[in-house]
Amino acid sequence: MSYQASQAKAAGKLYDPFQILEISPHADEKSIKRHYRKLSLKFHPDKLELAPNQTKEEADSHFVELTKAYKACVVRFLGPTDGAV
Repeated sequence: MSYQASQAKAAGKLYDPFQILEISPHADEKSIKRHYRKLSLKFHPDKLELAPNQTKEEADSHFVELTKAYKACVVRFLGPTDGAV
């Protein structure tokens, strides 16, 4: 969980990937993956119609946040690694 602590936001809140993905912290790997796929299709920068006040960079940044949150959520389901952190 040091990743969450190191990703603290400037507002003083801890990084919460489950909140970003809008899923329960108790969700299983299959439901996390399914929900992420829906969000990634919806918010992919190449498929997203930008709002009048939205820039391409903002859309890209939001998609990157979704991807980081997904990776942070599924890391707990990965098996033991060979020392890699």
